[in-house]
Amino acid sequence: MIGVIILLLNTICIVSSQTSLTPCGLGDLPTFFQAGTCTTSPCTFIRGSSVSIKIVYTYPVGTLIPLLKLTLEPLSGFYFPVELVFKACTSGPCPVTTGQTVTYQFYQEVYNWIPTGSFKVTGRLYTTVGQQLFCAYTNVIITV
Repeated sequence: MIGVIILLLNTICIVSSQTSLTPCGLGDLPTFFQAGTCTTSPCTFIRGSSVSIKIVYTYPVGTLIPLLKLTLEPLSGFYFPVELVFKACTSGPCPVTTGQTVTYQFYQEVYNWIPTGSFKVTGRLYTTVGQQLFCAYTNVIITV
């Protein structure tokens, strides 16, 4: 019984320490997502800093080289989306198989040329042939 209680407490702690994500398309969300120490939206990041990102995802299909796309869109003012594309293999295994759970962990720089303000950051994971596996977003505030 004590083991069950400890397991439940660990699960609650893990879930509560995640960064809030909102689905924006097809596919299952990652089982875990953490950006820095952020647990509520909007997250606040400092321009010129690096943000640690951790994603745990179970693949519904196999793929040779999964691609992760991050898009930064301002919530007001001029529209100038910034899109960053990563080969997920740089922080995880390639290829991946159907049902495989993979943990990706990397650092993303908050570039100095990005203006301060409120943004929507959207993450999408694709297979090698362009099939979207998930789409999710969170709001961020960039400060100096």
